Amino acid sequence: MNTKWNILVADDETLVRTTLKEVLEEIITCRVHTASDGVEALETVHTVPLDCCFVDIRMPRLDGLELIEKIKQYDNTIPVVIITGHPSLDLAIDTMRRGASDFLVKPFSVKDVTVTFKRVTKERALLIENIFLKEEVEKKKGIERLNVELQHKIQEATQLNEVMQELFSVRSSDELFQRVVDIGARVTASKTVSFMLLDRESNKLIMIAATPSKKEWIGKATKALGDWIAGKVADDGVALLVKDAGALPPEVVNSLREKKEGISFISFPLKIKNEVFGVLNCTDKKNGAPYSEHDLYFLDFLAQKASLTIENLALYESISQNLFATLYTLVETIEARDPYTREHSRRVTDLSVKIAKSLGCSDKELELLTFAGYLHDIGKIGVRDNILLKESGLTDEENDIIKAHPVMGANIIKHLGFLHREQAIIRHHHEHWDGKGYPDGLKGDAIPLLSRVIAVADAFDAMTSDRPYRKAKTKAEALSRINKNAGTQFDKRVVDAFDEVLKDVPGTLSEDELKQTSHSVSA
Repeated sequence: MNTKWNILVADDETLVRTTLKEVLEEIITCRVHTASDGVEALETVHTVPLDCCFVDIRMPRLDGLELIEKIKQYDNTIPVVIITGHPSLDLAIDTMRRGASDFLVKPFSVKDVTVTFKRVTKERALLIENIFLKEEVEKKKGIERLNVELQHKIQEATQLNEVMQELFSVRSSDELFQRVVDIGARVTASKTVSFMLLDRESNKLIMIAATPSKKEWIGKATKALGDWIAGKVADDGVALLVKDAGALPPEVVNSLREKKEGISFISFPLKIKNEVFGVLNCTDKKNGAPYSEHDLYFLDFLAQKASLTIENLALYESISQNLFATLYTLVETIEARDPYTREHSRRVTDLSVKIAKSLGCSDKELELLTFAGYLHDIGKIGVRDNILLKESGLTDEENDIIKAHPVMGANIIKHLGFLHREQAIIRHHHEHWDGKGYPDGLKGDAIPLLSRVIAVADAFDAMTSDRPYRKAKTKAEALSRINKNAGTQFDKRVVDAFDEVLKDVPGTLSEDELKQTSHSVSA
């Protein structure tokens, strides 16, 4: 409740103004402002924050009815009490319609003024409270709307981040195209999605990935550039969103293989340096609804990131090929220094891959093994010829230098930016199952599996090759030695797989060698 009220009394009769002012100041704590006409009263309305107005119906320059309208236009919460000596039903209706809150009939008593003032100010308080509550409700609704929008934005950002993470993990073009199809199906809730690659030589689109899987289509389903929907999108380079194929021109609808009323689809071009290289096609939303601009937005993001990934993969593959060529040249340089070990890395790699396949290793592990197998001895580039090619036994110091080559090799790979797994395979290919190997003395399963595989293949090739200080052992002798050291130097599971590989590969061991091996092992 106000501690001091601001009240306006507007009346052209001085006695009425004075009397009402005195009455109001007697019954409440207030400051009464007076005006002798409507214009003067309106000036007070604009300059003083008023709580209530008492206005005579008849005043010069601006009468009470006009003043009511202007007061309400300025602030519709200010209650206006009409002062009149001649009340009538028509006057009551007209003043109420214009916004008057009550009447004060001349002559009036203190009680009349008190009752009227209390009633209109109470109504004003309720009106202000209602306005405040309404504003609060609107604010709450606005906050709720913002929360909903925020949740949508968070979900959208989460989806976009997931798309980036999925594409970031791709390591080959073939994997990328299927991943794009799978992501496209998920973000648009589509039952059928396909990707068609543009062959510039034939000017045809060739399907290379689809979901659900359409193996019978892959590499066979084609469309000429400019033909059908995907062909037109590839030709124009502009995405096409159709919410209802029935609304398209007949010639376009007839180009669809199967005309379906109400079908909705999106065809989106993928570009590199503004050149189309493929088209992503989405049809048949799971909920039966048509595709929307929101779906188009997600596909646009997917297309941009996929195109960037393609560029990066091409650049990576080019750099990798050059780098691998350089590394393999280094290995050839090492082997060229020592005619006894020529082709050693290739043979070790070939044998290691066969053992790993027998162990059931994954394609990714075979890829790692191929890389590490060729480079397992690259650290020997730092070993001097007088040690590497020495025809007599090595001193302890020279032996320590030789034993440093796995660490040197891992460091070379590390500095070139390769991942930890490649480094670890090279670093630990001379560790022993019983922990007596080098450089770190790892034991058992702590040694990477692929290092254990290379260890067996490396030992077999070393024993069956001539060296400056000894002649090569027979394959049977080498196999016997490896079996003898299974469980100490070598992982027995890897040795068992190695045995199976030698038996299964024709020409690896002769019948006499096999007999000799069997005898040696059983003995």
